[in-house]
Amino acid sequence: MAVLTVEDLKLSAIARRLRVKPRTVRFHLQSAYRKLGVHDRTMLVRTILRLAE
Repeated sequence: MAVLTVEDLKLSAIARRLRVKPRTVRFHLQSAYRKLGVHDRTMLVRTILRLAE
């Protein structure tokens, strides 16, 4: 899900790719926000890219 977020896909597009509901995607992204200490999608992507280096 994080990789698809970095690809700048909307929740509905991520859900379609993973064959889940957008609500499920939102839940997991919010969980990632909490675990990584970020507050929005932009910060999430920046953190993911930094950690991938």
